Amino acid sequence: MAIKYEFIGSEALQRQIELLKYYPEIATKYFRPAMEQVVSGVKERIRGNVPIRTGFASDTLMSKVVGKGMNLTGYVGWGGAGIAIQDAQGLTRKTTAWYMNIVEYGSPPHEIKARKARTLGFGFRSEFATIFGSKVNHPGFSGRFILRSAFEASGADIDNIFGSAAGQVVEELARP
Repeated sequence: MAIKYEFIGSEALQRQIELLKYYPEIATKYFRPAMEQVVSGVKERIRGNVPIRTGFASDTLMSKVVGKGMNLTGYVGWGGAGIAIQDAQGLTRKTTAWYMNIVEYGSPPHEIKARKARTLGFGFRSEFATIFGSKVNHPGFSGRFILRSAFEASGADIDNIFGSAAGQVVEELARP
């Protein structure tokens, strides 16, 4: 999920914001820490709602802020390089909690088939029985929308943080 913040206001405000492109060091000085604070807050709100079985999804949740001046973007999610783990062969590889995309957006009903190399099929254990076969029909499930709900719940905090940063920019630009 990318976080971008856009100031919407009067024509005079838009003109002042446009002038900040000529003073990127001032915009960066105040808005980058604000974006880092926003991204950190959203990340912690997400972390509090991540389902925990092994802790891997929570451990691989990442965030970063890129850009400068008024062109800042904050990212929160399970993208990027992930973390280094050692596989069964002893090789170190980087991975992320790929399944969180499925947890976030859900899955439609679908068929899961055994690989051709496994002629015996596979076992599927549910709470009621263990089923052996070459395929199973997965019922699908609804998405949890953890990222979206955390971002929406952070709306007032985001407005306050960026409003404060904007006020600091105005104060600095007003100094003689």
